[in-house]
Amino acid sequence: MPSACCTDAPAESKGPTIAKVTDLRESLPYLIVGRLRPIDSLQLFPPSLVQVLGRQDSVAKDEGGKRVIHLTAAAGDCALLKVLLHQGLFNLNDVCDNGMTALAYAAEHGQKDAVEILLERPDIDLEAKDNHGQTPLSRAACRGHEQVIRLLLSHPRARAHSRDKSGRTPLSYAVQNGHLNVVRLLLDRPEIEAGARDDNGLTPIWQAAWGGYKDIAALLLARHDVDANVRDDDGTTPLWRAAWRGQREIVKLLLEQAGMEADARDENGLTPLWFAVWNGHADVVPLLLARPDVNADIQDRYGLTPLSRAASRGYTEIVQHLLARPDVRADARDGHNRSPLSYAAERGHRDIVKLLLDRAHVEADSRDINGSSSLWEVSLGAHA
Repeated sequence: MPSACCTDAPAESKGPTIAKVTDLRESLPYLIVGRLRPIDSLQLFPPSLVQVLGRQDSVAKDEGGKRVIHLTAAAGDCALLKVLLHQGLFNLNDVCDNGMTALAYAAEHGQKDAVEILLERPDIDLEAKDNHGQTPLSRAACRGHEQVIRLLLSHPRARAHSRDKSGRTPLSYAVQNGHLNVVRLLLDRPEIEAGARDDNGLTPIWQAAWGGYKDIAALLLARHDVDANVRDDDGTTPLWRAAWRGQREIVKLLLEQAGMEADARDENGLTPLWFAVWNGHADVVPLLLARPDVNADIQDRYGLTPLSRAASRGYTEIVQHLLARPDVRADARDGHNRSPLSYAAERGHRDIVKLLLDRAHVEADSRDINGSSSLWEVSLGAHA
């Protein structure tokens, strides 16, 4: 999975963070700002100091290339921000080394008042992209700052749909991090492409399925532009991923969708059921087995069936669910001529051995390609 958010921004603080600077002349304005920060009255800022701050802001940077305007916006210091904006001695849309603007920092840190101040400027670049190709809206969406997003979207030049260098959108980040209210705000915009794929072929519904966000998934599935069976670059569907992760409520929701491909295979030929069994999700397996279009006896490249996998791993409850399906072969053989009983016996899963031996057509003394029998496996493992 791609990372949930980019992390170039500084940690949230109560005032500008003073990082390394090259000499005393460059560091002095930063140190003064840090000392005067508790003072709320703008009248206490000497005009000469304000001019120094403004001039220094156009040249002095910390080790990350951030100037006073960036640090002030990130900290949400509205009093100082107004002073700096009033002077007009710097480029409002100037970027630091990671490509972020003052607006991007304020948006990412949820500094609503600072964002509002910056948006009042007619020359503000609302869609400025950083080195990752992310806009201020993407940064805010990733962190779930609902009020900031409302402000950004209210701007007449706002664009709710943009792509970063990974092909990801603000909606994609909001969904991945489970920000339901932010998702609602974005989906209300007419320009939103709710089914947009990123560079890995992932869509918002895929992200919702992965994270187990049922309410978000329901919002997305209600849209005509969202394909519930969409595949990523590995051939996996949202249902496949939800089953793999054990997201029962998401699996249930997806199975209720018209046209759902419940038995969709990935590029390796494996299905949602196969991986739900593999990971031991006993509460998900029955949902899939209830579908007549799901092959409960599917074999992987080694000839192993879900029953063989469950027997090998000791998943007694899942074995019971599988044996309840009439199409499951209790004595199915893999590429080594081994049966579910052989695997259960080898691992000492007595309850499963008993379940299998109670089934007709299960050979208790069958042999694999090496000549080993299930009874021999029990003896070898000292489980008898």
